[in-house]
Amino acid sequence: MIGLLGLLFKFFIRILLIFILFILSACIFDNTNYMGIKSKTDLYLPEFNFQNQNGVYISDADFTSKLVLVTFMYSNCKTECPSALNDLKNFEKIRNEYKDELNIIIFSIDPVSDTQLQVKNLLNKYELNNSLDYLIADKHDLKVIWQHFYVPVAYVKSKSLKDNLILHSIPAYLISNQNKFTLIYTEFDIDSIKVDIKNILN
Repeated sequence: MIGLLGLLFKFFIRILLIFILFILSACIFDNTNYMGIKSKTDLYLPEFNFQNQNGVYISDADFTSKLVLVTFMYSNCKTECPSALNDLKNFEKIRNEYKDELNIIIFSIDPVSDTQLQVKNLLNKYELNNSLDYLIADKHDLKVIWQHFYVPVAYVKSKSLKDNLILHSIPAYLISNQNKFTLIYTEFDIDSIKVDIKNILN
């Protein structure tokens, strides 16, 4: 129990440091038009070539739309992820309205359990299989993406839980390829994301 509390404390400190980093790297000027924090650093999509839930290899070059929404989840998550997936399901009107101008990417944070079948079943549950790309790869390759977007991930082995617990945050990034900037949301706030998408694309 003490070991778990110690790990939770370390993870909390790590999250706090990441949050401070967000603030320091964000543009505090010219941000009045957006709900998200406008990044000063290079948070555009890095190079990758990962498999999605349908077994198709997807690279950064495939995302040429005006906007790309990026977030991070894992299929066995029982905490924040179901709520975020439900928000994305209810996001259908926006997705349909801007389907040619908006792409959505979920990067896995569980390279062991997030198999193609596992994530496809998850997306089918929320009727999202044809609405976004849930990208999976090995830990070495995914870790590059986590670090690029400052996403802390900690693994906790649990005897009481059926599945091991992964401590993580669910930040979101709205990348504007057209305007060459990225908006940061320190948590998955779908209402703020909707407002910014409409402001950018309208």
